[in-house]
Amino acid sequence: MTIWQAPPVVYTSVEASVAFLATFGNLAVLVCFARERRLRRRLTNYYILSLAVADLLVGVLAIPFAVLTRAGIPHDSPLACVAMLSFIVVLCTVSILHLVAVSVDRYWAILYPLAYQRLASESVVLSVVIACWLSGFVLGFLPLLGWHDSEAASSGDCLFLPVMKYSFLVFLYFATIVYPALLIAFFYIRIYSVVRKQDGLGVTVPATQVQRSTPETVLARSSSAAGPPLSPALHDALMASTASSQASVVITAQEKVLSHRLNKDGSLMVTMSSVPAANRLLAVTDLAGIAVEARVPYSYSATYGRIQDVPVEYSDDDLKEY
Repeated sequence: MTIWQAPPVVYTSVEASVAFLATFGNLAVLVCFARERRLRRRLTNYYILSLAVADLLVGVLAIPFAVLTRAGIPHDSPLACVAMLSFIVVLCTVSILHLVAVSVDRYWAILYPLAYQRLASESVVLSVVIACWLSGFVLGFLPLLGWHDSEAASSGDCLFLPVMKYSFLVFLYFATIVYPALLIAFFYIRIYSVVRKQDGLGVTVPATQVQRSTPETVLARSSSAAGPPLSPALHDALMASTASSQASVVITAQEKVLSHRLNKDGSLMVTMSSVPAANRLLAVTDLAGIAVEARVPYSYSATYGRIQDVPVEYSDDDLKEY
């Protein structure tokens, strides 16, 4: 027996519980996003924010509409009936499209980090979010444009399956369930395979191995054991970096630059130099020393190649050991 075939009391109780969890859970997400500035630094979180809004509306509007239409309400307005059913489809579709957008964003960031750092921006995220919402409304409102069973809508019982044409349900199944599920699975499987491969190449460098060395280097990759997550500006680039894509990470500290380079033999070179005040930011360079991304206004601490986000810059005293 499916939830649609359950007795009205059981169905209503289940839907009410889901609506409660969806409403307060997504309200908590919105409150956290509003209060935590750190969450607003990462572009991906704006997809999560928009997804939370969509899921909040599912709890506040879509589920109550589903309960009403399950009871056959409204009885005397075919247009209102189709509109309520369409709105349920809209919000569920928007939610699914946001999940696809998040998977694409992570795939792009991890497999193509340098392109992501160059091209990803708030305007891109906003465009994708708007596209998700517009696509959801277009797909969801197709029944209002005539793709529904008018006789069932006028029968006095506003039930989802009879009112929606079978052809529309098949289209909706593939457009909002099958294809999105395949895309999400593909992107996350690729991400998983890349992360596993990069983890297999990771090198742990104890303090006794810290030394100055030759210029022939590869990027010192970040470690999850370092502490809090990296700033979003470099997290994905570092995790997916290879010798052929990046060479060094430079961290500024007032008038000093601390540079960590991991040699091919596993030893770590640490250098420090003075820089003009205008250049006291973070930059990533390729093997030829050419800047491959804009400078990023974040501060970092670094210990033996492990980099973690910190709220303040280094002081000169912090770097005396180098």
